[in-house]
Order: sequence, then structure tokens, then C-alpha cells
Amino acid sequence: DNTVMPLKFYAPGRCIPPEGATPDTLLPRYIKTSSIKIVVTGGPGKQSQIWTPFTQSTRPSSVKIDDL
Repeated sequence: DNTVMPLKFYAPGRCIPPEGATPDTLLPRYIKTSSIKIVVTGGPGKQSQIWTPFTQSTRPSSVKIDDL
């Protein structure tokens, strides 16, 4: 519910808007909760990251480095 943005901010062809949608129609960024991945990296600090999938050109990958 909190990950919505107006249609006008989506790149052309990145979503299929509902019929009658206007540029200000709010659309969810993620349709399935399984599309959201939480990754914890590094140590203490105020840095954050968001990784978006680039499914048309690359595939995301992950590697487990070590158990603490």
C-alpha cells in the first residue's frame, strides 16, 4: 500500500495501466510481496541501498559470503 507512485513517473512500457488511468493515477510499484527482497550488508552506519531488477538485460544474483 505504501509503494505507489503516479503513472507519469513510470518509464514507457514498464507497466500496463488500468483502462481509464490518467497520468496521476497511483499504481503499485510491486504487485507481489515476493518481489520485495530485504538484504542486510555491512556494519553499523546510515547507508542504505535499493536494488531494482533489470529483467530485460541482466538477472540479479546473490552469493552467501560467510556465517557469523
